[in-house]
Amino acid sequence: MPLSNRRLRNNHYFYSSLLSSEGVALSYLSSEWASDQLLVEPKELEYLDYEEKALEDYQLLLDSFDSSGINSMEYARGEGVEREWEAYHFFAQEERNAPQEVFHFINDNGQVDYFNQEQINATRNWSQGDPIPIEGMEGHHMKLVSDHPGNIELAADPNNVMFSTEIGHLEYLHGGSTRHATQSEYFTLDSTLDEKFQATLNHNEQTITVSSLEHGAMSIGGGAILSSTIGVLAEWYRLKRDPRPWRVKKSQLIKASIAFGTIGAGLSAIGFMSQHSIETLLSTVDPSILDQTMMDIMGINGTFFVISMSAAALHYYWNIKRGVSKRQAQQELQRMTVIAAGEFLAFSALGIGADILGDLAADTVMDALIPDPTGLVIVSRVAWGLFKAGKKLMESEGNKRAVKECKEVHFTYLHDNALRSRWNGG
Repeated sequence: MPLSNRRLRNNHYFYSSLLSSEGVALSYLSSEWASDQLLVEPKELEYLDYEEKALEDYQLLLDSFDSSGINSMEYARGEGVEREWEAYHFFAQEERNAPQEVFHFINDNGQVDYFNQEQINATRNWSQGDPIPIEGMEGHHMKLVSDHPGNIELAADPNNVMFSTEIGHLEYLHGGSTRHATQSEYFTLDSTLDEKFQATLNHNEQTITVSSLEHGAMSIGGGAILSSTIGVLAEWYRLKRDPRPWRVKKSQLIKASIAFGTIGAGLSAIGFMSQHSIETLLSTVDPSILDQTMMDIMGINGTFFVISMSAAALHYYWNIKRGVSKRQAQQELQRMTVIAAGEFLAFSALGIGADILGDLAADTVMDALIPDPTGLVIVSRVAWGLFKAGKKLMESEGNKRAVKECKEVHFTYLHDNALRSRWNGG
């Protein structure tokens, strides 16, 4: 049943916002670009700087553990424990920002426990040759020195040492007697220096960089705000000559803000999810087939195509709800599909090369001339054409263009179309 006249008036802006998918795409692109440039990329660079320095310092630490000059097993035994303290001292430094689970030991109950902040601070201030920083903490050799006579490297290896309290050491690690080998379950509870270091890198990557959830919230939220702002400005410009009182026009602006913001958020969410899905899919492609530049371009254009097609599908649904005939709604869907496919092809050709996508463009234009009420054949042809284009890329690199140029032209195109649509009242 068609919507009532009142509901049509109240939902006019939702309908209008769907007519300007270029505006939503522009809003999403702008928000995505801003979040990338202002936060995501700087944070990634910050982590890479951290990782580079941490790797350099960690390698220096490992290089210092040279056992070639050790001749005494007793000295090697003590050196292994000393080196474990040196490793904990390394991880305790503030610039390392290691997670608490790195500083593990076996407590009086035979369970894995972790240094508290006071103990970590004491370890940070400890220096080689000083008494141990935590009273009562002992170093246990997981593979007993007595069982490996003459193996100096094993005795001096910090990876063979696990910290424990005095009770935990004797009663649990040794099972009540120092003559007993380490209880087997504790080998699964220990971790090597490499594992501790990797845990530290992972912790800092999560702490420093922007998560996918945060990135999505910024991109989608920014897209909704931009879309709402542009829609309200366009509506304000249209209402300037409206003779109705400001109270009425204010209500219209609020409705426009909600409608354009809602559609902007929805389509931006679709764009963000599709963009990351496309990027994940393309990351599995052999670099000899698609280089990073071409992957970026295909990811950008694929995202716009998905946003445009989502807007077209919603527009089709909205037309049916408005009482538009199914035939007319299908024709409008086909028109929007052809435009979306044409935009996708045009900008893909800009980035990848017209000779590679020539067949794809020709096939799609031919399909556009065939009566197709839903436009599904055109969409299918785009997908099939992309597959053929990928195969052709194995034989020719084509006429590539920089991602920057593609983005700039795409910005201009979307900007012009969005303004043209909204200044004309949607």
